[in-house]
Amino acid sequence: MQRALCVCLFFLCSSFIVSAEEDKAPFKLSGKLKLVASNAIAEQSTEANFTIILFTYGWRYSLEFAAHKTGSREKAMEVACNGKDIYEVITLTPEAHRKNLESDRAKVAVGTSGQEAIVSSGVVPRNTDPIHIFPWLAFCSKSYCSGLQNKQMMTNIFQRSSWPTNQVRFKASFGEPSDLFPSTLEIYKPGFARLKAPRNASKSLVQNYPPPYDSGFIGAAYRVKSWTRLSGKNIPKESLLAYHDLHEVDGRWQLTTNLTIVSVVEKLEFAPDAEVLPMVKIDTQVLDLRFPAKGWISYFTTSNSPNLQTEPPVSEKLTRAGNRVMINGK
Repeated sequence: MQRALCVCLFFLCSSFIVSAEEDKAPFKLSGKLKLVASNAIAEQSTEANFTIILFTYGWRYSLEFAAHKTGSREKAMEVACNGKDIYEVITLTPEAHRKNLESDRAKVAVGTSGQEAIVSSGVVPRNTDPIHIFPWLAFCSKSYCSGLQNKQMMTNIFQRSSWPTNQVRFKASFGEPSDLFPSTLEIYKPGFARLKAPRNASKSLVQNYPPPYDSGFIGAAYRVKSWTRLSGKNIPKESLLAYHDLHEVDGRWQLTTNLTIVSVVEKLEFAPDAEVLPMVKIDTQVLDLRFPAKGWISYFTTSNSPNLQTEPPVSEKLTRAGNRVMINGK
């Protein structure tokens, strides 16, 4: 009887330890998303497979586009944050890669790997394209947004050429059935917009919206449509993000929806061996924007230093050529 009890307790304790370790381990979500954009001419759609890995103090996500538009440079992209910096890796389309290979390297500094990388300070992705920032909003923004709940101001995620402001108002809700992800997000555009400047104009024109839009309006609205439970965690099964804008029709301003993104999570798994920083190929050009006082730094990954770095390459290993910095004189 005692032996049976000990065996039972052993398995219970073992199960508890495994569960505790899994609870702290990075976990990976994967699924699909679809963007549908409408304009006066036609409706366009973009589809992608996504993967999100969440760490205790960071995150990483990737997008692989099912098909790329003519002229598009991106076949896939990966964005990561280690708690203080953003690391972005772009995998070029075959056409963009071919143009890079055909470029005159004596005049233009480009890598031959078919990838490009950018490192910048902060915890919010630089790219404000809706489909690029969607994974962050839906799955990686909890820590950032919850920390700013009292101020209700966040980094501007809209195109700054049209809405020139560093911060915008937002509202977020967390809670049942999970506080790991936002249940809803409302992000406000300001009550003005910068218009395209006429030819030969000395400065851009600013359009101030009339009431009630002069104090701002909801430019992006996110909500979880349904939840599911995977591997013991409550996960957004289906989510919707809608972008809104103002248009003047017959003398009246109307709020319209110009694009929507729907995501569906299909799988969750633990990823104990995952690393925060993305992997890159050899001879990838890396643009480091973390030191504005010194200007930007550009270097190429080599077999001696094949991946992105949390700090720029040490000066002893660098050969400078203007603002270019090359590892091992490559």
